[in-house]
Amino acid sequence: MYSFSISYQKMGDKWKKTKFLGAGSYGTIYLASKVDSPLSDSIRVAVKSASCEDSTSLKEEGRILYELRGCREIVQCFGEDISFENNEGVYSLLLEYASGGSLNNLIDKYEGNMPESLVACYSYMLLKGLSHVHEEGFVHCDLKPTNILVFPSQDGTEVHNLKIADFGAAKKIGEEEILTPGTDSFHRGTIFYASPESIASGLHIPASDIWSLGCIIVEMIVGKPLWTGRRKDLIKKICFGDIKIPEKISGITRHFLKMCLAKEHQKRWTANMLLDHPFIVKNLAALPPNFNDRVMLSLTNPFGRGTWVSTYDLFSTQSEPEEPADLGLVWNSLISC
Repeated sequence: MYSFSISYQKMGDKWKKTKFLGAGSYGTIYLASKVDSPLSDSIRVAVKSASCEDSTSLKEEGRILYELRGCREIVQCFGEDISFENNEGVYSLLLEYASGGSLNNLIDKYEGNMPESLVACYSYMLLKGLSHVHEEGFVHCDLKPTNILVFPSQDGTEVHNLKIADFGAAKKIGEEEILTPGTDSFHRGTIFYASPESIASGLHIPASDIWSLGCIIVEMIVGKPLWTGRRKDLIKKICFGDIKIPEKISGITRHFLKMCLAKEHQKRWTANMLLDHPFIVKNLAALPPNFNDRVMLSLTNPFGRGTWVSTYDLFSTQSEPEEPADLGLVWNSLISC
């Protein structure tokens, strides 16, 4: 399925996890930096980790990020590592660090007063990311504000860079799934942003991500989710209720949202179609000509040469297990997990 080979190598540098950042799908996220590196020179990265025995889903997320590498609107993954931490084998993905937190933090900051022109800029970035995801044959399946990272502007403007992250629930387009109706696993992702077809039929397609985007855009503008209530009531509202777009939203934006939130997924516009909608085009026209260039891609891999590295022992808290053993056999065991 992937053109992805693994050849683990030990690196000379040692890194440490310095701060807990949160928990994502199938992994815990930490801030990390080089050991003994001066604070002013320190390169900070995010590390998403899981025990080796529970790392199957995290490894799958890594393989998806490997396929999606090179898009400026998707968080970059520099590679993977296996370390022996506190007597346990730990698998980690090595990721870009977003010092601005998540889109959820940005929404809270504006308290329902984010200008529609700014929302259009952020929608443009998310559409560019989704276009790449879909063209590469994937569906994100869990697009929501906490899974969108904020990289602060470097030019003094209020337009920060957004990147889509957390592909733990993503799937290949057309990949068959065995689902049980009525269970929490019937639809992937978070129900507040789940599309009618994913809830009713367990169908996860590119149009489902577009529905999620529509929900996020409403939330950016008004400061609160489009859908609220208990799970059972939410299911009825999303599948059968009327969509009430808040009155404060302008006409051109309302039409854009209608193209995102059509109940029948066949009627929703694709990411590429939405990029040409007047809501996007009109608001981007006022931006500098070099706007696309400011959304920078991390070109330098802090862990080694190339766009992807597979390493071991970067974060190890001890050089060998407490019980005497052949360290080579230990690492072979961890790598094959």
